[in-house]
Amino acid sequence: MSTAEVARDFTHIDQPLARIAADIDAMFEEVLVQPSDPSARLLNAMRHAAIGGGKRLRPLLACASADLFDVPRSLSLRAGLAVECIHVHSLIHDDLPCMDDDDLRRGKPTVHVAFDEATAVLAGDSLLALAFEILSDPATHPLPKSASSSFGTSLMQRARSAWRAGKCSICCRHTNPRTWKRLRGCSD
Repeated sequence: MSTAEVARDFTHIDQPLARIAADIDAMFEEVLVQPSDPSARLLNAMRHAAIGGGKRLRPLLACASADLFDVPRSLSLRAGLAVECIHVHSLIHDDLPCMDDDDLRRGKPTVHVAFDEATAVLAGDSLLALAFEILSDPATHPLPKSASSSFGTSLMQRARSAWRAGKCSICCRHTNPRTWKRLRGCSD
């Protein structure tokens, strides 16, 4: 099969990706409501990273997998949102000066550039916590408590996997993050 034939086979994914991206952005708008208190800066940083960018392939895969088992779209979107929270968390941390030291992500200044490094760390950590808040919310699933906690535990184990932590620790030990980035060992 030629490259053109392979590319043509994947053109059907554009519309579902666009729909999922719009749904996920709308859900981020709902869960990352703009406060009028001192936490506004942190929420703005989280919104900066999470809303209006990315392919949203992970939520699409979550929804497509759920469709195989007739899971209602409203539930699979919430699971996809949780997965996307973890993904955005990893991107924020990956862009930090101590890691890849990137200035741009998805065509926008990275969080540590647009805000500051400490806010970027907190925004990433807050998105990780938000993922588990979403998963533990009864609105995410009508499952028995044991099944839902099992799903949350499984996702948490993958989010903190030894492979990912080991990969990041290698980046941290490397003396020149820009050289490491060129080696493509730490960026997604």
